[in-house]
Formats: sequence, C-alpha cells, structure tokens
Amino acid sequence: MFNILFSRTLFELHYENIHVDAHRHRSKVPARKSVYKVLPGAAKDYSRKLSVRLAIPRSVKDIFQQAQHEADWGRLEQFRLVLHDICQGKTEVHIANQEESDALAAAIRAGPRNSHGIEVGDVGFKKIPAGCFVEIPNAFKGRRTDLETVAKNFERSGMEVLTVFMRPLRSKKRPAMLDAFTKSLFGQASGRMLAESNGWEADEMFDKMALVLYDQLFLELADSWSRKGKANLHSSDTNDLARYFLIGMNIGQTVDGKCSNTRLLLYRSPSPRMQC
Repeated sequence: MFNILFSRTLFELHYENIHVDAHRHRSKVPARKSVYKVLPGAAKDYSRKLSVRLAIPRSVKDIFQQAQHEADWGRLEQFRLVLHDICQGKTEVHIANQEESDALAAAIRAGPRNSHGIEVGDVGFKKIPAGCFVEIPNAFKGRRTDLETVAKNFERSGMEVLTVFMRPLRSKKRPAMLDAFTKSLFGQASGRMLAESNGWEADEMFDKMALVLYDQLFLELADSWSRKGKANLHSSDTNDLARYFLIGMNIGQTVDGKCSNTRLLLYRSPSPRMQC
C-alpha cells in the first residue's frame, strides 16, 4: 500500500510542477483540480532533497503531462514499452580511460554465448558486472556470436559511451527481477489487450504499471549502491538505527549526536566518557 501511495505522490508532484510552470506568468497560480492531494509540507520537503529520493524518469514524464493522460490507452502503451527498458536497467556507461576499455574488452571475451545479446563475463569490472548486456555497433547477436570479434570491434570503435542493460531479461547470470504481472508486460499483447483480458480499466492498468515503475526505480537505486560499494541495510535493522539517529539529532547542545549502531553519545570535544 505504501508503494502505491508513494508512486502516486511522485506523479502528483510532477503534474503540479507542470501546472505551476504553465501559469508562472500570472500573479497567482490557480489551484489544480485533482482527485489526490499532496500536503504542501510534504511537497516542500521533497523539493529540498534532504535525502536520496526516487524520481520519475524523463522518458515517463514526457508521456504523462496531466492526470487525464493516465486513462489514454495510447500513452499507456508507450508507458509499457518504456518500462521494458527501465525493468532491464537500461543506462549509459562512460568508459573513462584505456584501463576501463581493456577491462570491458576482456569482459566481453569472457562472457557466455547468449542468443539474446552480448553478455559480459566476470573479470572484476565493477562498472559493468557480469551478466549485463552491452550494445556494440555492428556486432552479430546469436548463438554463433564470435565474442573475440565483438571485443575487437569494440576496441577499434574507440567508444567512450555505451548503452548497457544492467539486468537484461535473458541474462544467464543477472536477469531482470520481475513478478508475474511485470513479465506479462513483455508479452506480445498490447497493454490494452492485457487489461481487457483481465477485466481492468485504464486507471487500474496505470496504477499497476506505476507500481512496477516504483519497484524498479527502488531496485535500481539499491543495485547502484551495491555496485559502488555502499552498504544496503537489511530491513529488519532500519527501524532501530533510524530511531537512535533521530534521538541523536535532537539530544542537546553538548553532543553532536548519538551513534546509530552503538547508541553511544558523540561529543563535540574530547571527553573521558565513552565515545564512538
């Protein structure tokens, strides 16, 4: 339920921003009519970016410019196709130097043969983990793909920016994480056909796909943290850590805070008392 509400909040904030921009020339912006409402305080906190926040991708924002678009089957079909890329973690990766270029070439050579794409192998190249698909121009994709030839094509191309699928649907080692509904979005049926076969109205179909969007954005954030070597905390530990962190933020003038892990006071100046 929380995921649905948060997803709806993201879209409402997006529509509100468009509405404000459209009436910026007026002395007073008229209220936008909507079934939903985001409290002004919540909207302000989100805009201040006090912490890491999920954000609707530009490709989705371009499809939905107002709430009425959510019931447009044509736009919902565009949304379904955009979700294909989002679910597979499509992104651009910059190759910064010759060392990274050599590492990627080695990863291509070490990859397994995959008829669905060029899957890289495990050579310790953290930017593009084993199991990802890379797009190399003029590279043949199929069971008989010569990975040595693909690697040489990449080396000759001098490419500095590559399109990469971080969690490709058909990866042997790093496949996309999809539930039954999300898998159905990759089928041959259009979004409208899929909805009608299940008795869903357009707004129900939008809500289901918006929830997929939220889940995949959250997954991408966690995945990117892991690739960068940042910690991902187990959900069972978050409540206590957050509780003691907040206590530490409001504990008084003599200390800097309270350690979330050890629950010890963090003092401003050296002290014989216990510190973290």
